[in-house]
Amino acid sequence: AQAKIVINDSRISKRHVQIIPRGGRVHAVDQNSSNGTFLGKAGGPKVTDVALKRGDIIVLADNAASFAYQV
Repeated sequence: AQAKIVINDSRISKRHVQIIPRGGRVHAVDQNSSNGTFLGKAGGPKVTDVALKRGDIIVLADNAASFAYQV
């Protein structure tokens, strides 16, 4: 599938992270990105597949972009 959000930054992979609903929760799934996906802050816990909670922050690469989960 095509990316829904495109960020023009060399630190972010073309397919960096996928946000998907699964089992009644929303998950952030790293797509084998070069510079990683982190929970909370750059250098925080590296994400491979995590169920998000309200207020969680997902950081791409070394703070190239961050997103807050608010539902």
